[in-house]
Amino acid sequence: AAAGSTICVLYLCENADREGLLEALDADGNTPLALALRAHRPDTAVMLMSKGSVINTTVTVVNHRRQKDGEIVEVSRSVQSTLWHALQGRGGNSESVARYMLAMCKLPMDTILTTLFSTGNFQLAMQQIQSCSSRFAADVREGS
Repeated sequence: AAAGSTICVLYLCENADREGLLEALDADGNTPLALALRAHRPDTAVMLMSKGSVINTTVTVVNHRRQKDGEIVEVSRSVQSTLWHALQGRGGNSESVARYMLAMCKLPMDTILTTLFSTGNFQLAMQQIQSCSSRFAADVREGS
């Protein structure tokens, strides 16, 4: 998924139900969706999400360094949400992937807004607030 190999991603998607491959973890605890987002592969990410990959997960980025004796040691580790990584994507498709995630995902609104504001996506945050307000108003009208 990280390399965006179409054949590998198609295999993951076609065999997802049978083998649980969409939620398989690598050595750092990342799912295929997390790897696709981290590698800035929006097409792969959308394909995985459309097949049922869990959106509300995290992406772990581990930086390693090779020491003089040849041993590889962990230098740093950071963990962010998949939504955060979608918003950090390169190119025009990153916001589209984030919008798709928001439409498909049942994240708490405070988590969504915190992520959107912390990544500087103020317009998308305002759209989420307006959408939430509209849904709330519709629910109130139906309940009255």
